[in-house]
Amino acid sequence: MIAREWDIALSDPRCLTIRQWQRLGVEPGVAFLRAGAVGVMDVEARPDGTWTPAEAGAGQPMFVMPVLVREGDPSTIVDLLAFHHRRPDRFYLRHGAATVAGEWALHDARSAVAWEQDRPLYLFSNPLAWLQAGCDGAVLLDSDGLDELRDCGRVVANSLALADWLDRRLRQPQMVPRLEVPDEARAAA
Repeated sequence: MIAREWDIALSDPRCLTIRQWQRLGVEPGVAFLRAGAVGVMDVEARPDGTWTPAEAGAGQPMFVMPVLVREGDPSTIVDLLAFHHRRPDRFYLRHGAATVAGEWALHDARSAVAWEQDRPLYLFSNPLAWLQAGCDGAVLLDSDGLDELRDCGRVVANSLALADWLDRRLRQPQMVPRLEVPDEARAAA
């Protein structure tokens, strides 16, 4: 179903040309090679951060792109991301199944820590900024993705607002459950 909806978005005649993408600061050859092509679809955004397809003219036209997980070849589409170029900080997921766009960059940053290399994760505040950077990095799509960042040695945020938000959220103490051992287990030890 996700692949079918993405195909519909890609076949929309409102899809941008290379020149139009370049006017938005995106080099489609590089960005789309990493992230997949970007289509257009009329969507109805929901308050919970998801979206549904709308009848033509009934919703808001938004860019629609896949959120990929690189599990071999070809990549797997785990969700579809929708955003409008005039308000790229407001983005929506089709099913809410993804937490990060550009998970390969997250994987590379974690691997760099394991191999004691100084390779940061470049994190972008929205999908358009990520596309403009050639998808060299990632976009946090949901606050559940914050835990994914804890294993990175260094994160470079593309804006002060994102850096401040990340700093506040990552410094919040994590809940640790109270650990108990039943008396029978203590006696057996």
